[in-house]
Amino acid sequence: FYLFFFYKVTVIDYDLSLFKVLFFENVGK
Repeated sequence: FYLFFFYKVTVIDYDLSLFKVLFFENVGK
């Protein structure tokens, strides 16, 4: 259960960070 929860949180955090990078790159242009 904990591994699954940790995996979900890691994936969500990774998706958010990737989204932020793309968002800021688009804003910077």
